[in-house]
Amino acid sequence: MGLITDGTTSAQLLLVTRATTTRELRHVWHEPIDDAAAAVEAIRPAGPRTGQLQLLLPDQAAGAAAVQLLTGAAVLTLSCPERPALHGLTFRPTRELQIDEQATGRVVVDVGFREVTP
Repeated sequence: MGLITDGTTSAQLLLVTRATTTRELRHVWHEPIDDAAAAVEAIRPAGPRTGQLQLLLPDQAAGAAAVQLLTGAAVLTLSCPERPALHGLTFRPTRELQIDEQATGRVVVDVGFREVTP
């Protein structure tokens, strides 16, 4: 079980069924003219995570609550103890939102995200 919240409103999740993430590495490399090994010119912290989340919601009400949160302007926090790498992720939705209302009554939501500093 998990949760998406903006601090005042929340939507209950059954599961984060898929998460693809990317982080831009910001190191600057300088290739020496002589064939020696590459030397690091500047080491910088990696950029924020970006990617795609697929969320499984238990019913239409939870799906509607999640869509409302994901289409709002607030910064969101994902609580998902089963996925330690994602637990506590603070993010803003990006790109497009895809909603799949299944015959079982469950709702699958795909959304792009960009990690933000809380």
